[in-house]
Amino acid sequence: EQIETIEAQDRKNAQLVEKNRSTKDAHKAIGDLYQVLANKVRSELSQIVDQTFQGIMKKNYWTRIEKDYSLRVYKELNGQELEVYDKSTGEAQITSLSFIGGLVSLAKQRYQERGDAGYYKGGLYPIVMDSPYGSLDPEYKEKVAGALPDLADQIIVFVSNSQWRGEVQE
Repeated sequence: EQIETIEAQDRKNAQLVEKNRSTKDAHKAIGDLYQVLANKVRSELSQIVDQTFQGIMKKNYWTRIEKDYSLRVYKELNGQELEVYDKSTGEAQITSLSFIGGLVSLAKQRYQERGDAGYYKGGLYPIVMDSPYGSLDPEYKEKVAGALPDLADQIIVFVSNSQWRGEVQE
């Protein structure tokens, strides 16, 4: 009777060991899938942000979202890729706008492609900005005003009369 009890306990222990192994395997598979999807989204977002950024920038700069999800701006100097640390206020503003616009644009794409199915739900989100043209020169004002409609379906911009006149209004 004791042997049967011990054998029954051994079977339960073997089942628990198998469940534990299966759980660890599933956890690893989900983690691996998460990394693949996260890298794919990071890569797609990086392309959208860079496309928006280069469409606005006058200088030969480009952006990239790194593996740690930091957004960096680069330029080429003597055949080497160098990070740009000394951005003007306007360039920093364009970098931020490109990133936020890229997020909204990717969410919109995901929503249109897959609706509520799949891993990416997406959504339609507005972009809301306060005085986005204040520190931009006239050419950048025009380029930003032209790029905004491509980023989101809804754009809410708070501007003074002086910021609205000219390039932005046109």
